[in-house]
Amino acid sequence: SSLHFRNMAKLKNLNLHSNRIEHFNESAFQNLNSLVALDLTNNKLQAIKSFYFVGLYNLRVLYLGENEISFVEKGSLLNLSKLSMLYIY
Repeated sequence: SSLHFRNMAKLKNLNLHSNRIEHFNESAFQNLNSLVALDLTNNKLQAIKSFYFVGLYNLRVLYLGENEISFVEKGSLLNLSKLSMLYIY
């Protein structure tokens, strides 16, 4: 499914915990320039694609725990220069 967050440029925290999310399209988070924390805990993610977090320049905290992640594409977290906490248990 496709998630779009239009008109939410000032959003700081996004909790998508326990939503059975399997994947995101390329533009899912493109309008969330101010996002500081993203919680994707307890979903059905199997892979982290290189385009998932594009545009999340201010992201500091990323929760990826309790998913089914078996593959992380090269460069997936490269643009998250402000990321200080990554939870991937």
